[in-house]
Amino acid sequence: MKKLFTLAAVAAMALTANAQQFYIMGDAPLGAGWGQDPIAMDLADDGFTNTITVELDAQKWFALTDSPTFTGWDDINANHRFGVWPKSDEGEKGQPELTDGSEWDIIQCQEPTMTIGKGSWTITYNAQTKKLTVSGSAIAPTEAMTIVGPAEVFGEGWAPSDADNNMTDNGDGTYTLVLKGIELVAGTYEYKSVWAESWENEYPVGSGNNWSFTIDEDGVYDLTFNLTDNGDGTRDCTCEAVPSEATAITAIAAQKNAKNVYYNVAGQRTNANAKGVVIVNGKKVIKK
Repeated sequence: MKKLFTLAAVAAMALTANAQQFYIMGDAPLGAGWGQDPIAMDLADDGFTNTITVELDAQKWFALTDSPTFTGWDDINANHRFGVWPKSDEGEKGQPELTDGSEWDIIQCQEPTMTIGKGSWTITYNAQTKKLTVSGSAIAPTEAMTIVGPAEVFGEGWAPSDADNNMTDNGDGTYTLVLKGIELVAGTYEYKSVWAESWENEYPVGSGNNWSFTIDEDGVYDLTFNLTDNGDGTRDCTCEAVPSEATAITAIAAQKNAKNVYYNVAGQRTNANAKGVVIVNGKKVIKK
């Protein structure tokens, strides 16, 4: 009995030593965010089956890694990052969108990513067979025009299924989105439109081809996006940014509450009881 116990213990130790723990990195909750330390998948007792179950409210991007820490993109891409990179009929690199029942061969390569849509999902990676499978159910996309862009403007960065940024259909080929009270620093912000929550229906087309608007001063703004669908696959969109009404009211109140500052003609600070020619908040007045 002791010998059998010893053999079992040795086998368990060998299994633990050969355990192939994998981690997931990408858009939360599929990771903690790009460039952050990845999160560990659940590792089964067999030592090679890694799983994660998530509820997604929008399409997300992710990749797998065998490293528990982010040590820089060069190291991750060259030595630790895993994914799939299928090819289209034209032989060009494509980005796989995973659906229920899909199975992929996992390879180690430069900058591979995978996407999964809105819904409830379990992602399983078998480190022994190097197969990734997905099971679950998707939430059907809405037939909506959505504006997507950076998180500081739109809440969830570049999310085509974020209903908070769905535009109002005006019924004549035009759409409107109003975002109020957005705190922005001075700079240029890029954005684009997506129809039916799919990047296949994006416009302008291409990761480096976006519309943009510019903020000249730090502040809180109300943004109005006006989009026209031209009916030929193209769209036009403008963004009007005006200071938020709440900000303007606050500024006026601050001016009214500002204390008067008094100086005499010699430039010396004085008070409200001074007589004669007095400079009050930069203006000359005569006090008797």
